[in-house]
Amino acid sequence: MNRLEETLFFWRGHPQAEELKDHIGFIFTSSETDFIEALEENMDQLIRLMQEFVDWIEIEIKGLTLWDECSGS
Repeated sequence: MNRLEETLFFWRGHPQAEELKDHIGFIFTSSETDFIEALEENMDQLIRLMQEFVDWIEIEIKGLTLWDECSGS
């Protein structure tokens, strides 16, 4: 499991607000407050975004592998 998948697994476990400080850096206190106020919604959106990113990476890697196989590299 790579680091991105580990992070996605962490988020899917719906961590408590105090656990987030080890995984998210907030530049402004107000950003952290806003995030925590809508924690469930923000976590769901972040999980969706991360899963789409993982899926995209996998598709791109497969495409590159096929390209290498077809081009004889």
